[in-house]
Amino acid sequence: MPKQVKILITGSPATGKRSVASLICKRTMCKCISINEIASAVPHVTYKNEIVLNRSAVKRRLRSEVSGINSYVIYGNLAWEVVQKDLIDIVVVLRCNPLVLYQRYRRRGYDEEKSKDNVVAEAIGLVYHECLKSFGPMVEVIDVTYESLERIVDRILGGKFDNPSSIDWLELASRDQNLLRLLL
Repeated sequence: MPKQVKILITGSPATGKRSVASLICKRTMCKCISINEIASAVPHVTYKNEIVLNRSAVKRRLRSEVSGINSYVIYGNLAWEVVQKDLIDIVVVLRCNPLVLYQRYRRRGYDEEKSKDNVVAEAIGLVYHECLKSFGPMVEVIDVTYESLERIVDRILGGKFDNPSSIDWLELASRDQNLLRLLL
């Protein structure tokens, strides 16, 4: 029998949210729900080629998507703004070394400003802290920097998470001049 899950997967861009969510859904035979797809499907505006979240419409559509479903994974950016606490059992924030993320952003074609903005957000733990404010003790973290996709999913399904205090990119910047330069 498949394991019942109600998981929210979030993190900075390029941390592997879609891949992780897809593999969890494949293994557990549950529904995979993309916040970004819902955001683009509801009435919205775009600014500089980016969708501006229609929070209330996304919340309504998300609630409708999970209605009557016992097992699902929701994934995407800005999850703390649109996912309501009663819809999930656990929040998993994927964290990644900012230097690794910077390289991923550049390969994706992000400009320098957008790359650095996202690197700084990861370095200060923006997604993690926003999730803590919204979801409290249901928030867990995994450093995905050097983990395989299979290992990440095994850890999530097995409840083996990292201690949030062990992921301190600002402390790393005090020892790594490349990271420090990127953050300044």
